[in-house]
Amino acid sequence: MKRTASVILLCLCASLFSCGKLTGQFAWKTSGMDAYRQMSDDMEFASDKPVDWVFAFDGVRGIRYIYVVLQKKELVWVDIKKETVETDKTSPFVHGRIENLEPGEYQIVLAEKTKRIADTRFVVYDPEEDSADKPEE
Repeated sequence: MKRTASVILLCLCASLFSCGKLTGQFAWKTSGMDAYRQMSDDMEFASDKPVDWVFAFDGVRGIRYIYVVLQKKELVWVDIKKETVETDKTSPFVHGRIENLEPGEYQIVLAEKTKRIADTRFVVYDPEEDSADKPEE
C-alpha cells in the first residue's frame, strides 16, 4: 500500500512540473506558398526573398512572455534581433519575418525567462553566387 501511494505521489508531482512546459512547432512560408508548412532544421533561404515563420504552441494557459532571439553564427552565436512577445490562449503563437539578412547560418531561439522552449536553424544564401556556380546552358 505504501509503495502504491509513493508511485501515485511521484506521478502527480511529475505531471505538475510538466504542465507548465511550453511546446509547439515551427512552420515556414516562402513566396509562392499559400500556407505555412513544417520543415526540418537546416533549411536554406535566398537572401533576396522574405520568409515568414510562425511557432504555434500546443497550448498556453494564462499570459506568457516569450523571448524571441534571432542569432547569426560567427565564432559564437551573436544576437541580431531580440524582442519579447506576449501570448495567451487566444493567440497561442509567435511569428516573424526573415529578410535583408547577409548570407550565413542563423537560428531562432524561443525562451521563457531562463528556459529554452525551442529553436530552429537555417542558412541564408546569396542566389547570385549560387547561379554563378551552375554551368551555362
